[in-house]
Amino acid sequence: MKSSYSFRLFSFHCLLIFVLADSSAHSGDVEIQSIVLTPSEQADVPAQTLGILKTISAVRGDIVREGQNLAQIDDTDALLQQRKAQYEFEISQNLAGDDLTIVEATKQLQFLTSDYQRLMRANAAQPQSVTTSEIERAGLEMEKAEIALQRAKREQELALLKHSVAANLLDQAKHEVQLRKIASPLDGKVESVLRNRGEWVKPGDSMFRIVGTKKIRAEGFLAVSKLDISIRDINTLNNMEVRLIVNIDGKTKRPHQGRVIFVSQLIDPVNEQLRITAEFDNTKGHLTPGLRGSMTLIIPEPVASDSVR
Repeated sequence: MKSSYSFRLFSFHCLLIFVLADSSAHSGDVEIQSIVLTPSEQADVPAQTLGILKTISAVRGDIVREGQNLAQIDDTDALLQQRKAQYEFEISQNLAGDDLTIVEATKQLQFLTSDYQRLMRANAAQPQSVTTSEIERAGLEMEKAEIALQRAKREQELALLKHSVAANLLDQAKHEVQLRKIASPLDGKVESVLRNRGEWVKPGDSMFRIVGTKKIRAEGFLAVSKLDISIRDINTLNNMEVRLIVNIDGKTKRPHQGRVIFVSQLIDPVNEQLRITAEFDNTKGHLTPGLRGSMTLIIPEPVASDSVR
């Protein structure tokens, strides 16, 4: 039973029809042998930091969403550092918002300035009623108050800068915690789980292989000798609407609509073939990556009879 199913699965063939123009203008079908279906997206998900792999929450075959947590590296130290950074941030925030020193220095300067001006007015109204030493002492105290106010403002600026540094350190600590969460970079299926719980991992170690399931690609090589169009006409194949028809055991399945996403301009000098790729929506999972088949390209009548060769 199992071998019969495998035979049917691998005996399918794909017919890919490129809708390029009015069907009445076709010059003939061009068959592309040995096309292969591949996922549009796939990724090996790496560890981003050192540590012991604490938990694995995804298993092979799971359907996962982008951003979904797959595994967790031990984050005990990272959480402690984050808590410390949070406390330092709150302290710096309080200091940065404390302007009492500036208020006190401002009032002190206002008082001493008023006292100095009072002495000057009294001496002007009645000369020598205030000694020179008293006036100089009052002026000196006023200057000291001005310096104290400038110092308080400078300390406030430094407190704001320290608060910015503390905020940056807190963000860094939070980032270190997030680095220990291994998340899926795309929507797809878990193809492989490459590590076991309790293992030591380092940055760059592959943890999971995720294969995208939303889109599928059909890729193959087209013999240029079969085309009766110019290179300029080949460029027009890009982004053209296509229809993929899958046949299994001679039974035609529902067509899949898609578009050409790539036509290579590099022709192999040995076999005179170029690569062509089309992409299809596969949100319902009707197409399976890795299967092989063939596709047929329907070309419109060329404007000129230039040969690609």
